Amino acid sequence: MPFNQQMSFPCELTLRKTSDGVRLFRWPIAEIERLYVDQTEVTNHKLSSGEEVKIGESGALFDIQMEVEASSNANFVIKLHDEEIGFGNGLVRCLKKEAPLQPVDNKLNIRILIDRASVEVFGNEGQVCMSSCFLPEEENTIVTCQVKSGSVGVQKSIVHQLAPIWK
Repeated sequence: MPFNQQMSFPCELTLRKTSDGVRLFRWPIAEIERLYVDQTEVTNHKLSSGEEVKIGESGALFDIQMEVEASSNANFVIKLHDEEIGFGNGLVRCLKKEAPLQPVDNKLNIRILIDRASVEVFGNEGQVCMSSCFLPEEENTIVTCQVKSGSVGVQKSIVHQLAPIWK
């Protein structure tokens, strides 16, 4: 490759008023939708501790969008490529990093973009974002949501498979 740095998905930056004052939000651009090739949707699915549901078919590149209602003691993970992206206790955890992520009106708005060499996690419309280098060993994976403790209501989950941009 002609470079060795990581590239992220293109995003828009906006300033928004919050209860903590004006904050910078980061959200993927709408043009990513042009890469959608297939989708799997799950709606109104309740999960209790230890339960798991498949939310995405086998693939490598994903745009995962979820609206989740979680109990106050809920801990759940999105599993793919032998990794877990965790949510609970007011935090999002991904690849040994964590950031604060509190529910808004008892709901979490989650978006996860998976590329060949990166994972990007967005919470609550871009209030929180985490980008990490991610080199999965397996090429294809299914996407699941598993509850570790408490209960979770998957109000809506749409997992889009993405076409590669490189020919």
